Amino acid sequence: MRFVQFRRLDESSQETIRVGIQNSDNGSVLDLTNALEQPINLVNALAKLGSQGVIDAAATASLDMQNRKELDQSKYQLLAPITSPDKVACIGMNYKDHCEEQGAPIPLEPLVFCKFPSCIIGPFDSIPYPTDISTELDWEAELAVVIGKKGKNIQASLAKDYIFGFTVAHDVTARDWQLKKNGGQWLLGKAMDGFCPIGPCIVTADEIIDPHKLAISCRVNGEVKQSSSTSQIIHGVYDCVAWLSKFCTLLPGDIILTGTPPGVGVFAKPPQFLKFRLLNDLTKVIRIGLQKPNGKIMDLSKALPSSRSLIDALTKLGSKGLVDRATQYVSSEERENGQCEIMAPITSPSKVACVGLNYRDHCEETGKPVPLEPIFFSKFPSCVIGPFDGIPYPTGLTKELDWEAELAVVIGKRCKNIDPEEAKSHIFGFTVAHDVTARDWQFNKNGGQWILGKAMDGFCPIGPCIVTADEIPDPHKLAISCRVNGELKQNSSTSQLVHGVYDCVSWLSKFCTLLPGDIILTGTPPGVGAFAKPPLFLKKGDVVECEVEKIGIIRNQIVSAKTNRSKALNHARLVKMRFVQFKLLKDKITRIGLQKKSGGIVDLSDALPNCHSMVEALIKLGGNGLIKIAQTKDTCKELGFAPPEEPLVFSKFSSSITGPFDKIIHPDISKEVFWEAELAVVIGKNAKNIEASEAKDYVFGYTVANDLTALDWHKKNGGQWLLGKTMDGFCPIGPNILTADKVPNPHNLAISCSVNGQIKQTSNTNQLIHGVYDCISFLSKFCTLLPGDIVLTGTPPGSGGFAKPPQFLKEGDVVECEIENLGKIRNQIV
Repeated sequence: MRFVQFRRLDESSQETIRVGIQNSDNGSVLDLTNALEQPINLVNALAKLGSQGVIDAAATASLDMQNRKELDQSKYQLLAPITSPDKVACIGMNYKDHCEEQGAPIPLEPLVFCKFPSCIIGPFDSIPYPTDISTELDWEAELAVVIGKKGKNIQASLAKDYIFGFTVAHDVTARDWQLKKNGGQWLLGKAMDGFCPIGPCIVTADEIIDPHKLAISCRVNGEVKQSSSTSQIIHGVYDCVAWLSKFCTLLPGDIILTGTPPGVGVFAKPPQFLKFRLLNDLTKVIRIGLQKPNGKIMDLSKALPSSRSLIDALTKLGSKGLVDRATQYVSSEERENGQCEIMAPITSPSKVACVGLNYRDHCEETGKPVPLEPIFFSKFPSCVIGPFDGIPYPTGLTKELDWEAELAVVIGKRCKNIDPEEAKSHIFGFTVAHDVTARDWQFNKNGGQWILGKAMDGFCPIGPCIVTADEIPDPHKLAISCRVNGELKQNSSTSQLVHGVYDCVSWLSKFCTLLPGDIILTGTPPGVGAFAKPPLFLKKGDVVECEVEKIGIIRNQIVSAKTNRSKALNHARLVKMRFVQFKLLKDKITRIGLQKKSGGIVDLSDALPNCHSMVEALIKLGGNGLIKIAQTKDTCKELGFAPPEEPLVFSKFSSSITGPFDKIIHPDISKEVFWEAELAVVIGKNAKNIEASEAKDYVFGYTVANDLTALDWHKKNGGQWLLGKTMDGFCPIGPNILTADKVPNPHNLAISCSVNGQIKQTSNTNQLIHGVYDCISFLSKFCTLLPGDIVLTGTPPGSGGFAKPPQFLKEGDVVECEIENLGKIRNQIV
C-alpha cells in the first residue's frame, strides 16, 4: 500500500490533515480519515494501531465501501506523508559513491544527525529559501524509512519488523552553515524551515522487499544531478535502524533518512546551489486518501472521520487496521487532483531518522569507506513538507543547498530491540523522501553541524504517498533517482544500500523505541550536488524531483523563505505562575497544573478539557490563553574552547525527555555518561526571524534541565553528538515552568549540580556567552520555533566529562540540578 497525507481542495477549512491510500496506477487517493478512528495524523495512527493495524484498517475500509469513488489528483493536495514525528534522524556519508565524490573515507559506523520535525514539508511543497542567511542551498535525494512501532535496542535482523514503509526525502541543506560558518553548524544547515520535503507517499515495507536495491535520483530543473542505487548504501536500512535504537527509543512515525548518493551541488565543480522564486503561502486542510495510478485520489475522510492525519490513523488503527479500513473504502468518491493538494503522507511523526552513507556507490562517490554500522542522524518533524510543496531557501544561512533522493520507511507499530527478521512486520509502508541539505552547515561550519544542515524547515519533502509494505516485497530492489530542473543527478537502486531497510529498522530500535508513523530515510545514492565536480547546489527557482520505483515522485521548487511573526505574549498582566505536568497515582493520566510555593498543585484539567499535554495547550491556546485560564482557576483542588562566534546548536530527540524525579536507565552501550545542568527556555508561540530585542515576548517560561551525555559516543566515528546526547531518558526537565514575567533577568541566576550530595557544578547564568534572547533569535533564523519547543542554553564548568581525571555516573548515583527561583530536579541512575 501507498499511504499519503493530503488536503481536500474543496473543503472550506484547510486545516484538516487526511490520511489515504494512493493508487499507484492512476494516482487517485482513497481517503482513510473515517477508518482510522480519530488519529490526528499518520504518526498517531501508527502509535495507536501499529503498522499492521493501520494496514488492516485501510484494507477494511477498502472492502467495506466498494461502490464509492476515489479522489483524483485534481481534488487533493499531497502533504508530507509523515508530519510532526518525534525524530527526523539522518545518516550522513552512507553511500559509497557519495563518499568517493567528496574524497572522504567510508564511515565505520553510521554518522547520525537530525533535522527538526518542523523542517518537514510536502512532496510538492515549495521550499522557502532563507535568503537572509544562506546563499548555498543544496539538494540531497534520500531514501527515507518510516518507523511503524516503538523500538529500542533492535537487532538489525529484526529491524524490518519495525519499519512501516519507505518514502522519498529531500535533505535540503544550507552548505554555508553546514560546512563553513562557525566551524560548521550541521543542525542549522539542515534544520531550517522547509528543509525536509518528503513523499509523495509511504510505500509499506511489504512492497519493498529489499530497500537496498532501489534506484535513487535527483533532478534540478529537469537536469539529473544524482543518479545511483540504494545498493550503494554503506550501512543498510536495517543496520541504521538498529544502530539508532541503541541510543534512543524509536517511535511510530519517526523518520530515518538513509543517506544521499553522489551528485549534490556542493561537490560539483564549480559548486552548484539552489535558487528561488516567490510563492504565496497556502492554508490547507489535511486529508487521508488512496491515490490511483491515474492520479485520482479516493478520499478516506468518511472512512476515517476522526483522523486528522496519517499518523493519527496509524496510531489508532495500526498499519493493518488502516489498510483494512482503506480497502473497505476503496470505491469511495474519487476527487480530481485540481480539488486536492497532496500533502506529506506522514505529518508530525515522532521521529524522522536518517541513514547516512548507506549506498555503496554513494560512499564511492564521497571517497569514504563503507560504514560497518548504520550512520544515523535525524531531522525534526517540522522539516516535513508535502511532495509538491516549495522548499524555503534559508537565504543568509546557506549558500550550498543540496539534494538527496531517498527511500523512506514508515513504521506501522511500536517496536524496541527487534531483529532484522522482525523489522518487516513493523513497517507500515514506504514513501519517497528528499533529504534537503545545507552542505555548508553540514560539513564546514563550526566543525560540521549535521543537525543544522539537515533539519531546517522544509528540508524533508516526502510523499506523494505511502505504499504499504505488502506492495513492496523487496525494498532493496527499487530504482531511485533525483532530477534537478529535469537533469538526472542521482540514478541508482536500493540494491546498493549498505545496511538494508530491515537492518536499519532493527539497528535503530536498539537505541530508541520506534513508534507508529516514524519515518526512516534509508540513505541517498551517488549524485548529490556536493560531490559533483565542481560541486552543484540548489538555487531559488530550481525544481527537484526525487523518485523511487513503485512509490512515485516528489517535486519541490526552491522558493524564498518568508518571515513569520505573531503578537507578543502579554507578561505585564501576569501573576506568578509555575506550570507543571503531573499524573494522579490513581489514574496515571497526564494533567496540567499550577504549582504553588508550598509545593501543592492546582489541577487545571477541568479548565482544559481538550488539552492532554502542555505542548497541546500551548498550541491550542497560546501562552496568553493558557495563562488567562490559569488566572481564572481560583477554586481548584490543591495537589575548554575559544568562545564561539555564533551559538553552537545541536538537538535531542523529544523521546529523551523524562520527568524531574524519574529514574534514568544507564545505557549498556556507554561507560562514560556524565551530567550537565542547564537553564531551559520554553517557547510560547510561533517565532521565525525574530530579533533578539523581540525574543522575550516569545518566551513562555523557564525550567531546569540535565543534558546527560555519553562522552564515548561523542568520540566514536569522528564524533557522534546526536547519539551521545539523545539516548532514552537523557533529558530530565522540571520540576515546573516558571513564567517569564517572574524571571525578569534570566542572565543572573545561580545554577548548580550535585552528584550524591557533592557539588560538581556551581556558577551563574551571567557567564553565558550568547544570551537567552540572542540564542532564540539566532535559532529562529533557521527554523520556525513552535509552542512548547525547548531551548537548553548551555552548561557551566564542572561536568564530569571534563574533570581531571574524567568522572562518570554509575548505577545508584543521584544527580540533582538546581537553578535559582526555578527549583531542583533529582534523578537516580538505575
